[in-house]
Amino acid sequence: MASSRVAPLSLRQKGVPGYLLATLKSYLTDRTVTYRDGSVEVSKACTKGCPQGSVLGPTLWNSVLDMYLDSELLPNTETIAYADDIAIVVRARTRQELRDHIRESVERVMKVRLGDSKVGIVSEMKYLGVIVDRKLNFHTHVRAVCERARKIVLALRRKVHVTWDVPVGRSLHAIYKCGILPIVAYASEVWAHRLRVSRVRRMLLSLGGAVGRMICGGYNSVSNEAAGGGIRKLKTPEREYLHIMTLDRWQSRWDDSRGAPVTHSFFLNVPEAPRTEFTRLSTQVLSGHGPFVTHLHRIGKSNTGDCPTCGTLDDPIHRILECSTFDAERDELRVALGGIPDLERIPHIPLELLHGFAREP
Repeated sequence: MASSRVAPLSLRQKGVPGYLLATLKSYLTDRTVTYRDGSVEVSKACTKGCPQGSVLGPTLWNSVLDMYLDSELLPNTETIAYADDIAIVVRARTRQELRDHIRESVERVMKVRLGDSKVGIVSEMKYLGVIVDRKLNFHTHVRAVCERARKIVLALRRKVHVTWDVPVGRSLHAIYKCGILPIVAYASEVWAHRLRVSRVRRMLLSLGGAVGRMICGGYNSVSNEAAGGGIRKLKTPEREYLHIMTLDRWQSRWDDSRGAPVTHSFFLNVPEAPRTEFTRLSTQVLSGHGPFVTHLHRIGKSNTGDCPTCGTLDDPIHRILECSTFDAERDELRVALGGIPDLERIPHIPLELLHGFAREP
């Protein structure tokens, strides 16, 4: 809130009568704020501000802000105010001209001091919830929202598992849709164009992969792509832009990925939304990260990656299509699918039918 000196000045310029200004000055001067807690009482002089929800406060603020908005600016320069957030918008033909106009505009209208210290220009700031940096690369903003979303997911996962005793996967799926996506996708129209930068994509993919592994119960070794790392199913109009930007990029990245060949065999196209009924064993089969000799060999727990029965690579696809050790499980799949197992159709059947393929060979 403006100081007791600035508010009356702005109102005087608007032609407010003297008797009202005198009343206002009396209201704004010689004020004391007192806090009491039991026998403890602390008082402090109040030189600015007003009670939360005051009737007069917004009027005084608008009056003071008008002094700034009505200031004479350089050509091609304007000010935009939203509540108590103010921005200077400058148009120029060259970078040098843009820098010069911004510097001169700031020096002309924004000389802010705290006590004897001048408040200078910073390299980044938060404006309407978006961290804007001087280069407009939005790396800091994406990093901040990803860190915030990750902390929320981890905290709620512990609550879901320990305190509420409800299924973790289904609960986290709801948290992902209703809590995580709104945080990440907020104001995406402003920064979604930065998805072409690999650094930004990696941060979002890492967050999506971590949440995906929690939902499906996958091993930590499951890749972000296979776990479903990405921004998906954004239904609200203001987030549709981010959805359009990410879906094609994610599909391209998925097709080019070499870290999840097993999962890609089951899911050729990026799904529109993650399933919530994954089980620990079905996730092992669909990801290839489980008691499969190829996986054990990859992590150094087996000297070979070959099936002990067939002598070929032992992965979920081999077990589902060929290995004689799993004939009984394969027969159940034939009944469910109405014929020879089709890998692309398997994710759409009851996933309990995959449990047998995750046993020791």
